Amino acid sequence: MLHSDGSAELHPSVPGPSERGIARVLLREHYLPRSRGDEDRGAAGRGRVELPSQLGTLTDALAVDREAGLLPFSVALLLYLSEERVRYEFDLLDTSLLPDPRTGRLPLSRIVRRPSRVSFAVDRAIGRGDLSLLAARCLEVLVDSQSLTSVELAHVFGGVRELVDSALQGLVARGFVTFDRRLGVYRPRLEAFVPTGPSRAAPPARPMSSSDAMLKTSVRELLAAADARATCPLCGSPLPVGGSGILCEDCTAKVDAPT
Repeated sequence: MLHSDGSAELHPSVPGPSERGIARVLLREHYLPRSRGDEDRGAAGRGRVELPSQLGTLTDALAVDREAGLLPFSVALLLYLSEERVRYEFDLLDTSLLPDPRTGRLPLSRIVRRPSRVSFAVDRAIGRGDLSLLAARCLEVLVDSQSLTSVELAHVFGGVRELVDSALQGLVARGFVTFDRRLGVYRPRLEAFVPTGPSRAAPPARPMSSSDAMLKTSVRELLAAADARATCPLCGSPLPVGGSGILCEDCTAKVDAPT
């Protein structure tokens, strides 16, 4: 990615004049005016203002903004080349090109270049708009690496670790990343975006209202957060994620040992 100072530290390959690619626009931050009726229906769970979620061209993005009366604050211009995706992020309020947050905070050795197909699938998932901005940014950085800890991600974004932890647990609940409790690292689940196994037809799902979907997502995030912080009530050691017992292995062995 090119930085505001013109350097290209994390993405050294810059598109050449003869290289072709596909450009798409991803909405980052925005303000959507809502009437009192819209707010009342949203509070009652009956009517949520939905925006087109697919990655669009610049013409498509302008058409959506005008039709919905949307005010974009920041956008990302995504260039899908033959071997990689390059992202340029713009602050429309300051009319500036934003620097890559990893610059000076994450070694180059931790960066992994993903194929354009993988990047496009991840961008489509982010474009649905059901992730917070911090969760989306954490997912992008994780996908462009092998694994990172919450401390490293908090350092990248210069924020509070608890906020990063919450965003990461939401990504775990959605199946986008995995958490290795033994090492304390988060890893991207690329198969969640680009399936590698044989495809099987899924049974038709029952239509879900927006309120049901939001409730289901909240419950998953709470369960994932509780599971990630579970400890043994006897010794206080962390419990393995997904385990069925309430005691750790050592305490279970002591309790079950013959007296």
